[in-house]
Amino acid sequence: MANQYKSRALTIATALMLVGTTSCEDTLSRLNPAFSWVNDPPRLALIAGGRLVVVEFNWFGLGYKVRPISGAVIPVGTSRAPDGPRSAGGRAGTGFGGGPTDPFVDPDLDEHDFDPDFWPEPEGDFPLPPLDIPEEDPFDGLPDPPPIDPDDVSTTNPYDGTLSMTNVGPGDFPAQNPGPSNFRGADGKPATSSKINIGGSPWGMVRTPDGLRTLVAYAQGIAVVDRKARTVVDRIPLPPGSVPRSIAITPDGRTAYVTSFVRSAAELYVVDLASKKVIATLSSGGYAARVVMKPDGTQAWFTSFFDDSVTVIDVASNTLGVTIGSILNAWDIKFNPTGTRAYVCGPTGSGDVINVIDTSTYIVIAKIPVGFRPKSMIVTPSGRHLFVANFGSDTITQIDTATNKVVRNITVGRKPHGFQILR
Repeated sequence: MANQYKSRALTIATALMLVGTTSCEDTLSRLNPAFSWVNDPPRLALIAGGRLVVVEFNWFGLGYKVRPISGAVIPVGTSRAPDGPRSAGGRAGTGFGGGPTDPFVDPDLDEHDFDPDFWPEPEGDFPLPPLDIPEEDPFDGLPDPPPIDPDDVSTTNPYDGTLSMTNVGPGDFPAQNPGPSNFRGADGKPATSSKINIGGSPWGMVRTPDGLRTLVAYAQGIAVVDRKARTVVDRIPLPPGSVPRSIAITPDGRTAYVTSFVRSAAELYVVDLASKKVIATLSSGGYAARVVMKPDGTQAWFTSFFDDSVTVIDVASNTLGVTIGSILNAWDIKFNPTGTRAYVCGPTGSGDVINVIDTSTYIVIAKIPVGFRPKSMIVTPSGRHLFVANFGSDTITQIDTATNKVVRNITVGRKPHGFQILR
């Protein structure tokens, strides 16, 4: 019995020490008491206030820090649309659109896209620590989270036609506190950033399964980037009049799916990467904003902003399947690691929610209220948490996926968007 009390006291003392020594921007009165395992929540990278920032959590997920990254190059404020130039901070045309007679304009200037979350499909369910204060070490015997590679953050910059790749350095909380406005890695060195010229209006991107290349959807089609050499090594054209927006790739690396962000007669292209040919063209709803591959590779799901819907593609036959309607302004979509749940957000600007979809029944089983105009999301490697960037309220929302309840809201800076998980 004495040993049990000692173990409990040690666990509580460790948790309090972690909270107290990390300059957390939470207070104990605001913390969710539930334990999470090590690195879940992990480090998150996103853009806020026109800067690349990292949100770090301590081991138990009780406290966090928000750190701008010194040395990151994130171009904002100017752009060149597929059909002509824009002035700094200005717009070409009057709204959404695409193609020669309907000039493309993104709804928000200075928005970038991130490399999607990337990790192997887990084998079986990940066990979770108990939700109360445990008598034994809650992490003893648990598997390590899946490997996440690498520590560089990749963002597309639509307004100067480039891809930024920023090395943020390893480690969680650095041994030497670098201060709130100057992030440095555990090695004490500042982040380094480089830019790759892609072409007009680069948006969505996806890493190939071998991790060696990144495919970028841009005005003329797909740019293929060698990640090590940091240069464009190939280009795959798409049909004239298309406005490539989002891209997904099959687990075998052979086929890409690319949305075209146009209002009417919108299409989604299926591209054979070996032959560099469009092998199928599927009808999509207006403004197909995001396409994402289901973890097992059997389906691709895409959102249609104008049609308030999500559509499922059968990958084996490249045919359209179920369409899930009544998802207002459907924008971003993410799966949990096992593919049993899909999460869809839409920047409606009024009563914004995250729609939780059961992927076996295609039914919306929950709606989770979040901040103003949610634009992007990410699920942690264990599937235990969902993070939402609220573009209109300068916050990110952390959601417990086991209960579909909000854990906390974190203020990160103006117009937060995009997510990438770091080690």
